[in-house]
Amino acid sequence: MTQSTVVTAQQRQADERVVLEVQRRQRAEADEVAALLEARALGVHDALGFASFHEYAEARLGLTPRLAYERVRVVEALGALPRMRAALASSAISYSAARELSRVATAANELVWLERAAGYNVREIEKLVAGRPPGGDPDDEPDPDQATTPVRFELRAATRALLREARQQLRRDAGERLDDDAFVAELVRRALAGSEPRKPGAPSYQIAINVCDRCERVTQNGAGQVVDVDPSELRVALCDASVIDTGRPGSKVTREVPAATRAAVVRRDHGRCKVPGCRNAAWFDLHHQVYRSQDGDHDPGNLLLLCTAHHHAVHEDRLIITRRPRGFGFHHADGTAYGVAPAPAGEAAPA
Repeated sequence: MTQSTVVTAQQRQADERVVLEVQRRQRAEADEVAALLEARALGVHDALGFASFHEYAEARLGLTPRLAYERVRVVEALGALPRMRAALASSAISYSAARELSRVATAANELVWLERAAGYNVREIEKLVAGRPPGGDPDDEPDPDQATTPVRFELRAATRALLREARQQLRRDAGERLDDDAFVAELVRRALAGSEPRKPGAPSYQIAINVCDRCERVTQNGAGQVVDVDPSELRVALCDASVIDTGRPGSKVTREVPAATRAAVVRRDHGRCKVPGCRNAAWFDLHHQVYRSQDGDHDPGNLLLLCTAHHHAVHEDRLIITRRPRGFGFHHADGTAYGVAPAPAGEAAPA
């Protein structure tokens, strides 16, 4: 005997509401992608004093660092995929589908991927792209080496801290963020090959900036090429520099900040940028709150850690740091608190 199910008017209305909310969410996700692309193109994160677009996305979207990185990855990929952006804007595909397709699609084959993924749910799209490198086509034979497998560890808090420190170190050496696979591969290679740890008082990185005594020209040697650099680069470097008199061969290197003082400040500031919300613990400098040019000393109370981006923002007067009874205050150039959009021209900053 066949039983039929009667759908009541109330149930049908509830289902319609779900469908409408899904459509509204998809439109909002498409609008968010468009807004983030515009913000990135306009350099909004730099104007507001954020160290990177990833930090801006993390703060504005209320995401964890990992989710913010993934959102920015998708947005940057969609910036080069006009057909996929159009499909997202028209709700032909969901953001989740675009996220997976953006791992492999390029401007040359995005239409092929959109046509193949039509009618697929997100789980099916995940399987479709698995094992295929960026630029690969749906009909290409999957490469098992491209497929990833989750690996789970049970770690104590102290070990997790060591792992984070290792990841930041490798990220600094690479000059870019490493995904999980690249991080673990490099970590294992170094463990097998051996490596020397950085001394506690040593800077996180070093560059050579030359100042001509006669003409005061400021230059930097980059891979054998001498280039002129902005004087602000010199002001940044002088906060945490070693000085060599190249006019006197064999002269002793003089470190501006004693190694013991630097190590103490790094420990006090937990090895990360002090600007609120900044998570950078890889590239950081010592900064003198009272500038060296204004006779600021090397007392730890006059020193704090800043990532390279925020350090430049300070010396370019885009980020203002003030001393407080307990710590420091951080503001935009117009006086608004750090992280709050500067007041539009002609409007007074909030008190």
